[in-house]
Amino acid sequence: MDTAKNGMTTMIYSPKEKSDRYIYGFLACDVMNDKYANDEILDAEITNFLDIAAYIISIYFDNIDFNWVFCKISDRYRTFWNMVYSKYLVAI
Repeated sequence: MDTAKNGMTTMIYSPKEKSDRYIYGFLACDVMNDKYANDEILDAEITNFLDIAAYIISIYFDNIDFNWVFCKISDRYRTFWNMVYSKYLVAI
C-alpha cells in the first residue's frame, strides 16, 4: 500500500529585534494521507495558519516573560523560564 506522508514545520521565535530574539521551539503538522495519495493536503493556506499560530504562541511567551515581575507567583523563580526549566524540563 502506498501512503503519502506530508509534513511541515515552523519555528516559534520571539518577534523582537534580533539581539533580544528567543527561539521557543517548533510547531509541526504531519498528515498521513491514505485516501488521497495524489492530492497535496498541506498547501500555502495551511502554511499561513501554522505561521500565525506560531506567532501567537511566541507573543504569549514574550508577554508572560515580560510580565513575570509584575505578577510573580513565587519568589523562588526569577523569570517565567526559570520556573519552566526547573519544574517541567525533564529531557535534558
